[in-house]
Amino acid sequence: MANENINKAILAISDGCKAIPKNGYNQAQKYYFMKASDIIDHIRPLCVKHGVVITPEVMSYEITPYQTKSGSNQFLVTQMVKYTFTHAGSGEFTTSVVLGQGSDMGDKASNKATTGATKYAYINTFLLSDGEDAENDVDDDKKPKTPAKTDRKKAINRSEGKTDESLKGEVNRLEKLWHETGATKEQIIKARKDNGGYSDKHKMNHTQLGNYLTFLKKESGDVK
Repeated sequence: MANENINKAILAISDGCKAIPKNGYNQAQKYYFMKASDIIDHIRPLCVKHGVVITPEVMSYEITPYQTKSGSNQFLVTQMVKYTFTHAGSGEFTTSVVLGQGSDMGDKASNKATTGATKYAYINTFLLSDGEDAENDVDDDKKPKTPAKTDRKKAINRSEGKTDESLKGEVNRLEKLWHETGATKEQIIKARKDNGGYSDKHKMNHTQLGNYLTFLKKESGDVK
């Protein structure tokens, strides 16, 4: 049977996968997501165990400049990426072609587009799940009253291990970077209030500082 070895290896990897929690949080659009790093860390040992090598190849690439609402110049990269899943023992392979997009004001847009493509290639190939059912038809008043998302966000903050002072230091650095790339003082003060609740960053609590820091990373192009 053609590609029997690679198909069996992919099935074995999929069988060995567990639910991957949504540890990432998009502050701008208010939703949780599976982080690419969590997916890769989960898949890597299974690929090694079952002898599967994954290689990407960019098939097409397009870059589009645009401006944000605050007036910052950004670049949107759209690329089509082909991932080849090769069985190391037999040389059999199968491919998956996915679309990836990423925006940045500097040189990271391509990296973000590639990260997005990699993430969804792995999700679709290995049928990864976060363990949640988006189509759950249980009535809202019958669902268990658990603060899952709140607890998850607190866990993320704790895992970062940052004090309020270290957060303020990071905010100062990114505000300076954002200002150097074109933001006015008025824009920065407004952004503090819109994303942290106060125009004075010293009045923000730990969570508000974290929210504002997420916004600054996006606007300053300092997202890792």
